[in-house]
Amino acid sequence: MSKVIKKIKTFFTINLGLKGLSILLAIITFYVIRAVTSFEVSYDIPIEVELKPGIAILEKETDTIHVTFRGAPDDISKLDQKLLKVSLRPHSDKFSGSQRIQINARNINGARGVTIESIKPSSVMITFDHEVQKSVSIEKPIVQGTPLVGRVEIEYSPKVAMISGSNQRLSELDSVITEPIDVDGRLKSFNKTIPILTPGGKGNISVDPKEVLVKVSIITEVVSVTMTNVPVLAITEPGTYSATTFDPAVVNVILKGSSDVIDNLDFSKIRVFANCLKLNTESTNPIPLNVHFPININISATIEPDSVMLIKNNDDIL
Repeated sequence: MSKVIKKIKTFFTINLGLKGLSILLAIITFYVIRAVTSFEVSYDIPIEVELKPGIAILEKETDTIHVTFRGAPDDISKLDQKLLKVSLRPHSDKFSGSQRIQINARNINGARGVTIESIKPSSVMITFDHEVQKSVSIEKPIVQGTPLVGRVEIEYSPKVAMISGSNQRLSELDSVITEPIDVDGRLKSFNKTIPILTPGGKGNISVDPKEVLVKVSIITEVVSVTMTNVPVLAITEPGTYSATTFDPAVVNVILKGSSDVIDNLDFSKIRVFANCLKLNTESTNPIPLNVHFPININISATIEPDSVMLIKNNDDIL
């Protein structure tokens, strides 16, 4: 017995410094590893329930759970929230009734290389029902906003969708809706694909197809306005003077454009000009006319007549 005690004493007394250093290094290593792997990140992860044919979800206590992950910075950075999901498989084969399903780390997919620190909530109550399918209409998308000019007309396809889910939820459902279509500030017609909104909460009802193609037409109503007796003005070299007049001295201007543009047009600032910059006193050719607008607008103008003759007198210096 004394030999055993002597050996134990020898173990604790021989190389005491080295043994103490080993213990110290072990403690340091433990805390270094703990520090390196102490980075955390949290995500709300969707719940996916694997159902057997003929069974649908009537109610789900929550659609997501809050999971906190811990690990090294490199491993944490590799987490892709889009790939994270909770996969649950109910134990019951019943077509009705409720079941509380526990959630643990094994149910969480897409989280390699990290530790799952917490799961909240750690269980979810699911109520089941018979699965049915039915055809429903897709309501016309709601238009939001106002185009820059004109009015909006839309066409969309398809107009019918197939939905599947709980018998109780689908019994009174005759149509589905889409996301609204935004036309605010638009000038031209366009096409856009928008999703169909899943009724009754995500995961309870599925819709096929999931999107509709919307053709948006911006309809611009063209109106015509005639300005009468608009005087013809001359464009001459700066600093020169001419008593020149034109035949005819006034013309009519026919304006065509969208009703929005025409309604906001300041007619008092519209001018008709004859370009006399390169004319000489012997010129007898008709001079084309041009219309000047105060701003750059999308509008067309027709002048009647579209040219004038120069009437010279003795004071002309052209």
